Amino acid sequence: MSDPKLLLLDEVSLGLSPAAIEGLYANLAALKAERDIAIVLVEQDLDHAVPTG
Repeated sequence: MSDPKLLLLDEVSLGLSPAAIEGLYANLAALKAERDIAIVLVEQDLDHAVPTG
């Protein structure tokens, strides 16, 4: 539990404000970079879910 290799997320931005969504995805990107963790994300908001850079 202390060193996961996979994070499963389902509709994490549902109901959040635009500012909270930006922060959420920034934190997910940082988590992936810092911990080398795989993330499986189910999301309808493709503008945020698909990285473009």
